[in-house]
Amino acid sequence: METIKTGIYEHYKHKRYEVIDVALHSETEEPVVVYKALYKSEYPEGTLWVRPLAMFQENVTVDGQSVPRFKFVGPATHQFHHHYRSPYKRALFCFILIAFTILIGTIGIHILENMPYLDAFYFISMIATAQGPITIPQTAAGKIFAVAMSFISVGTVVAALGFLFGPFFGKLWHVGVVRLEKDMHIIPRKDKHI
Repeated sequence: METIKTGIYEHYKHKRYEVIDVALHSETEEPVVVYKALYKSEYPEGTLWVRPLAMFQENVTVDGQSVPRFKFVGPATHQFHHHYRSPYKRALFCFILIAFTILIGTIGIHILENMPYLDAFYFISMIATAQGPITIPQTAAGKIFAVAMSFISVGTVVAALGFLFGPFFGKLWHVGVVRLEKDMHIIPRKDKHI
C-alpha cells in the first residue's frame, strides 16, 4: 500500500492540515489520505477528511506556476491538552500539584507555629483531607494561614481529582446519555406496534 509522510501540510491556498494516515477506499481500494484542518471553520474541531492520495500529491497551476496542492511543512506538534490525555501523566500532574500545596503548608506552619516538620506535615495533611486541624494554632498569623491553607488545599485536592477522573466520568456520562437516547427512541416504537 502506498504511504505518505504524516505531519503538517500547507495547502496551496495557505491553510494548514495535519495528515494522519493513508487508508483504502472500501469499494475501489484506492488509497486516500486521512487528514484534519488545523484552523477554525464551520465544521466541528477534529473533523476528519479524506482525499484520494493521487489528488493530494498532485500539482496545481497557480499564477501560471505549477505548485504542489499540499506541501509538507514538518512533523505534527500537539497542543498542551493532548499531552494530558494519558492517565499516568494526569496522575503525575495531580500528585505534583498536591505535594507542592502540602509542602508550602508544611513550611508555613513550621515557621509560624514553630511545629516540628513532621507535626506540621500531619497538621496540613489533616486540613487538606478536610478532617480538620489536630490542634488550634497558637498565633494569629498561624490561624489565618491555616484558614487560607484549608481553602487552598481542599480546593487543590478536589480540582486534582476532577482533573484526574474527569475524562473517565465524562465518558461514562456520554455512554449513559447515548443509552438513554437509544432507550427513548425504542420505547415509542414499541408503543406504536402494540
